[in-house]
Amino acid sequence: MSSILIYKPLNVEIPADFLTRCFNNNHSIGFSFVNKEGKIQTRKNFKSYENFLKHYLPISKSPCLIHFAESENNLSNYCGPYSIDDNHVMIHSGKIWQDSILEIKDQSQSANLLKTIKRMWIPELFKNVNAKWLFEEALGLTNFMAIMNTNGECDIFNQNKGFNLHNCWVSDVPKYQYPKTSVSYGYGSRGYNYPVTNSKASDVGNKSHTCNDCQGKFFFSKVTYTAGGVLCGECAERRKNKIIDVTSEIISKKHPNNFLATIVDDVNHVNVFDLI
Repeated sequence: MSSILIYKPLNVEIPADFLTRCFNNNHSIGFSFVNKEGKIQTRKNFKSYENFLKHYLPISKSPCLIHFAESENNLSNYCGPYSIDDNHVMIHSGKIWQDSILEIKDQSQSANLLKTIKRMWIPELFKNVNAKWLFEEALGLTNFMAIMNTNGECDIFNQNKGFNLHNCWVSDVPKYQYPKTSVSYGYGSRGYNYPVTNSKASDVGNKSHTCNDCQGKFFFSKVTYTAGGVLCGECAERRKNKIIDVTSEIISKKHPNNFLATIVDDVNHVNVFDLI
C-alpha cells in the first residue's frame, strides 16, 4: 500500500471504481474542497468508504484535494489535507526524515512537513519556479506535495512523477484487489473473470445485476465479479479486448513497468506508462 494524492479540478468527476480502488489500497480518506462561498472546507479521517461517499458526492464537482492515506508506523495525524492558512491547504505523501529525528515525534511525516512549511510560508515563494525546484530537490524522488488555494488552483511538487488520469492529477495508480470468484477464464494471475451467462432482462428478481459500464440489467447463473465491478457479457468482452491490446502494446515495447499492465482496464490509459 502507499498513500495516493489526487487533485481534481472544477467540474471533473472521478469514476467510482477508481475511488474504490484508492480506498482499498489505504487506511483512511480525507479531502478539501472549495465551497460556493469560495472558502476551503476539509473533511477527513474517514475509515468507512460509505461514510466518505456520503460527504464527498454532494461536492464531487468542486475543486478538491483528496488524500487516500496509509498509516505511518503508528504515528498519528497521518491523514490530510492540512490547513496552511485560511486560503491554502496541502497534502503530502512519502518519507523525508527518519522517524527517530522527527520534530513532532508522535506525528506523521506530513504533520512535520506542515510545521516546516508554516515557518517559511509565503504563498508567492511556493509559486516561484526556482524556489519550487529547490523544494522538489528537498522532497526527493519519492515524495509528493500539492497545495490548493481558494480559487481551486493547485501547485503540485514532483508533478511529472505522477499521472494524469480522468482529467485529474494522481500521485500513484492504485492496484486492483481481485475478489475471489467461482469461475475463471484462463487469465491466471491477471484475475479477470467474466460472466457465465449474460441474458439481458428487464426484471429477473433478486438474480438480476446492473452492469457497471452500460448500466443495463442482466442475469448471472452464478454471481461472478470482474476487476472493478460487475459487467454484462458484452461489456466484459469489450473490456477484455482492451486489456489484451494494452498489455500486448506495453510488452511489445519491452517497457520496464509492463508488470503494471494488469491494473489498466481502459485502452485510453496507455499514456500513463509513458510518464513513468
